[in-house]
Amino acid sequence: VDMHRGIDVNREKAKERDKGITLRTILEDYFKAKPDLRPNTVSTYRRLIENHLPDWLDNPLADIGKDMVAKRHLKLADKIGKPQANNTMRTLRLLYNYAYALCDGAMPENPVNRLSHTKQWFRIDRRRTMLREHEIKPWFNAVLEIENPVTRDYLQYLLFTGLREREALFLKWEDVCFEDRTFTIRKESAKDRRECRLPMSEFVFRLLRQRSAMRENDFVFPGSGKTGHLVEVHRQLKIIERKTAITNKDGEIIKPGIKACLHDLRRTFASLAESETSYIAVKTLLNHAITSADVTQGYVQVPMSDLRRAVEKISRRLLMAIKGKDTIGGKVIPIDRR
Repeated sequence: VDMHRGIDVNREKAKERDKGITLRTILEDYFKAKPDLRPNTVSTYRRLIENHLPDWLDNPLADIGKDMVAKRHLKLADKIGKPQANNTMRTLRLLYNYAYALCDGAMPENPVNRLSHTKQWFRIDRRRTMLREHEIKPWFNAVLEIENPVTRDYLQYLLFTGLREREALFLKWEDVCFEDRTFTIRKESAKDRRECRLPMSEFVFRLLRQRSAMRENDFVFPGSGKTGHLVEVHRQLKIIERKTAITNKDGEIIKPGIKACLHDLRRTFASLAESETSYIAVKTLLNHAITSADVTQGYVQVPMSDLRRAVEKISRRLLMAIKGKDTIGGKVIPIDRR
């Protein structure tokens, strides 16, 4: 009878079956369909869904309604913070859209769209924190007091190169060329999956030379875990914060220490670079992707010699902030001559 009425029975059965697909199932299916996802991305998606939406995991996706999403979004903001609440719902939206495409429209509209329609997304201001020039010296001196030489060198390397945390952690000795004083960010560790070769400043060259004498494995910054490389340094950043605090004779803190995350070092490098070289050179040194909308920049290639001069200028600014500047006739004396 249904067939006589023009109803595709098999299609309707498939729709009903698709409506019963659970959040847990679609999460795993998504990972299988995206084998090129970085391990960190997989870990983040899994953590957001399994930790913050555990009671929804075995529910059919089609049963997750708009009111449920709106209420949970607000509840998560109070419990874990607004950024995490936004990220959780963005991940849910991603998974729902994937399921919607697979089911060929058999499911209701994505319930997370309610947050856009009602403008419920929380506005998260972009972080603009960095080391100010007068903070570089005490922060750097505190780094030099760190007992672990790998962590000590890693933090110096980030400050003097402006690399992302992951790009430096995954750096291997095969990526370092002492002959032409360059290092390569492999596409596997780059944010935009684009390989980039960059010059070393004299400071970075000496730092890596010293580190190569203590080579333990294939990684420049080795670790004792199963990854083979250094994993995290958050505890050391807390130690640096305590060491840079100003206390009175009774040991009471009268001025908080310097609280800096790893990305603050990248912002510090970028801010100094902006006043020392061209905008396109800054983008290159930071390994920032050139968007398709910026056609002109897509044609501009900065010579390695220009990049090398730029990193030396930035390095000099950092060393002046750390060591102070000696002048003769108004000229800065290079650190190696001093």
